[in-house]
Amino acid sequence: MKLKAILGFARKARKLTIGRKATIKALKKGKVRLILLARDAGKSICRELLKYSQEAKINAISICSKRELGKAIGRENCSVLGLMDWRMAQEVMLFEQNKGLRASENNRAFNKGPDGKTKGTRSRGKDTHEHNR
Repeated sequence: MKLKAILGFARKARKLTIGRKATIKALKKGKVRLILLARDAGKSICRELLKYSQEAKINAISICSKRELGKAIGRENCSVLGLMDWRMAQEVMLFEQNKGLRASENNRAFNKGPDGKTKGTRSRGKDTHEHNR
């Protein structure tokens, strides 16, 4: 899945903080799972958010320019985003690691939540994937 699509889903699902203040507020409440920083964000903003991310023990990654990050969420510019959904955060991390290659749904790391327990692998009865054959 493309980064723009992931961020679009997160925004519609209200699982995205936009901007420094909103992201820090959500970080203090323990809601943020991943911080996305623009490569050209100010040094003081980066330092401040990296400090908070280390305290909260979550990842912060630099992914693109302010303009590209803003465009992905329908704004002109954006320096900081906070993803509040662990699956979407994991998908963004995998996207960055694999340079756009889609992560396998069977990947054990992809199915683990922030507590380290496996999530979302419950059987739904009969083979629900017959339509894919």
